[in-house]
Amino acid sequence: MFKKDKPIKELELITGVENINSEALEELSNGLGDDEDVENLIALARQREEIVGANANNNYIFSPICNKIIPSPNYNPRIDAVKYGVTNNKIDTITIHHMAGNLTVETCGKIFANPSRGGSSNYGIGTDGRIAGYVGEENRAWTSSSKYNDFRAVTIEVANNSLDPNWTVSEAALTSLYNLLVDICQRNGIKKLIWSDNKNDRVNHINGCNVTYHCDFGNTQCPGPYFKSIMPNIVAVVNNLLGGATPQPQPAPTVNPYKKPTATVKSGTKGESVKWIQWQLNTYGYGLAVDGSYGPATTTAVKDFQSKKGLPVTGNCDMNTINTLDNTVQPTPKPTLPSGTPDPYMDFSKAFWDFFRSLGMPEYGVAGLIGNIACESAIRPNNLQNSFENTLKMDDDQYTAAVDNGRYTNFVNDGAGYGLAQWTYSSRKKGLLDFAKQCKMSICNINLQLTYLAQELQTKYKGVWDGLFTAKSVVEASNIVLLQFERPQDQSVTAQQKRATCCQGYYDKFKGSVITTTFPIPGINQTVGVTNKSEVCSYPVKITAQLLNVREDAGLEYEVKTAYRKGTVHSIIEEKNGWGRLEDGKGWINLKYTKKV
Repeated sequence: MFKKDKPIKELELITGVENINSEALEELSNGLGDDEDVENLIALARQREEIVGANANNNYIFSPICNKIIPSPNYNPRIDAVKYGVTNNKIDTITIHHMAGNLTVETCGKIFANPSRGGSSNYGIGTDGRIAGYVGEENRAWTSSSKYNDFRAVTIEVANNSLDPNWTVSEAALTSLYNLLVDICQRNGIKKLIWSDNKNDRVNHINGCNVTYHCDFGNTQCPGPYFKSIMPNIVAVVNNLLGGATPQPQPAPTVNPYKKPTATVKSGTKGESVKWIQWQLNTYGYGLAVDGSYGPATTTAVKDFQSKKGLPVTGNCDMNTINTLDNTVQPTPKPTLPSGTPDPYMDFSKAFWDFFRSLGMPEYGVAGLIGNIACESAIRPNNLQNSFENTLKMDDDQYTAAVDNGRYTNFVNDGAGYGLAQWTYSSRKKGLLDFAKQCKMSICNINLQLTYLAQELQTKYKGVWDGLFTAKSVVEASNIVLLQFERPQDQSVTAQQKRATCCQGYYDKFKGSVITTTFPIPGINQTVGVTNKSEVCSYPVKITAQLLNVREDAGLEYEVKTAYRKGTVHSIIEEKNGWGRLEDGKGWINLKYTKKV
């Protein structure tokens, strides 16, 4: 039975749900009682009483990965579609909207809870990545200015972390969007997402197109230029997570294949000169579609590039901008560093190569790792994610110094990518910060970060580590790191090609070279926990708890990413301290609540 010191009434207080079915929960809690059990019961209570609906007359259907449910009265039952002259009410379409503001899911939910508002959506995602359900999937939300679209679509509002003209969204929101889309597709039998840049294709679902925009049906710019520019990447990432076949990447061109413009190219232009500009911008990480159309996304990227390079911000590419795009990135002036601090602007590529070769990693594996790290951070241990420099009003050096001296205290939770691997998640950044404090050294110390990266790969990403030891090619090693470790927003075939090309360049440069670098770390008497072997396991398990949390890492202190229901079967590929890492890449589960099958 449920422990007396954690009665059902306390569970009601924890979940915020009243009138939980005590008898059912006590039956489910039979034989349970530790903290993980309590969390599972809480999750079950939330799913039963919030997600399924406290009122049995409102049998709401929401994704189990919702963080909160804020019911909106603004909807029509999908089964009533014919009453409104609509014949297709089977969920087969996704419509992503932007909130046109940095609203919390609570604020958005409060707006939709007003009956006089006349608007709603099925889901909302905040800048912090939390997901709220507003209208159950069995109902049509009032979102897209089209009953024909909304009766067949699941609609999602996403908060913006910047306003007009870019309307960008945070990485946390994008990550939650990917997970929510995968869950919606899996539960509704949508095998893959199909997107088109042609409005007619989207509106009429030509060639299976099942991703639509609000602006397809109403006089609005929603979902804004940013979402439109990355929609192909969103579709590619979700389809990859759904398990769709991924073509083997072919070597990508390392030289711009398009003709360089010889005169100013203005916004609104179309043609090869625009493709040259888009291709060059992508070498700086902008992720544009190289379609030859100088639209809002390209204009926004040009303005951002001009701003960062100190050029007049016009959005048009004059010859000064074109020539700056054409040049290799100039090294940033070296700052004055404290005595004994490794220079974060040095070329650490050989040191990186030697470090992992000294651990026994084969050359293919090291090439796959170093090329991906170079794409993330240019192998600069003080690299702050570019988009956060404006948000935090600090550059790489200012951010590093502020963290080191304690003046900036939100390093762990700010969501900014930092360092060699652009560590972003709070648990990973906390590990880096704690390690730096233990060593009494700067967080940008190259020796510290190399050791931390090796520890992380061996203890938390053992499958990646082992894969780098067995990879039979640079491309295979590159994809292991890209898809299983870095997992950036853009995991498309084009992205895989670019990463593999970069990795191949380092392989060609360093293969067969002699290890010449040593790695002393001040404050540590011995190498910390680095080995070159790990045990690989592979077996299926069945979930025995009613709802088992999937966590970011092995332990109760890590963030819950999703949850799996009782009876579902999943493959385990790594064990650690009673936890198992899932083959599907979703995270770790407590093996106490599973049974081998």
